[in-house]
Amino acid sequence: MTAINRLVLIGGLACLAGCATAPHRARQYSAEYDALPEETRERVANGFIREGDTSETVYIAMGPPQSRQKIRDDFGLYYEHWIYLGRPAPGQDEIEPGNYRFVTVNDMSWSNPFDSDEKNQRIHVVFLDNVVQRVEVEDEDGTPLVRPKMSMPGR
Repeated sequence: MTAINRLVLIGGLACLAGCATAPHRARQYSAEYDALPEETRERVANGFIREGDTSETVYIAMGPPQSRQKIRDDFGLYYEHWIYLGRPAPGQDEIEPGNYRFVTVNDMSWSNPFDSDEKNQRIHVVFLDNVVQRVEVEDEDGTPLVRPKMSMPGR
């Protein structure tokens, strides 16, 4: 591969990586993003999610999930369950309770969280009627790390 071809390839990859940012996703969902209160727009543009956010808000903040599932519980309620691979962002313990920022595989253009010996984690975002009800984090082996105390609606 010639030097020019490598430069073109690197430039193309850099452009694609830039599309995986919260500001880019905010432009994709501009109507939903513009309708959010100013403090929520700032939070989401910085990649934070919390209980009460919509699926569009989570998508803008974190990008597409690595997996989606629809689950019906014993009471007949249907939940949408999004799963991301990643880990809480540095300084996560300093963030107000219920406000989460994760480094996911969607953030690879900014930093590679998977080039160390640390275990990856699964971030579970659970929606009911398009609204986040729970955010849970577990190690790859399924050990719970974050289980917010929050009751599910209808229980």
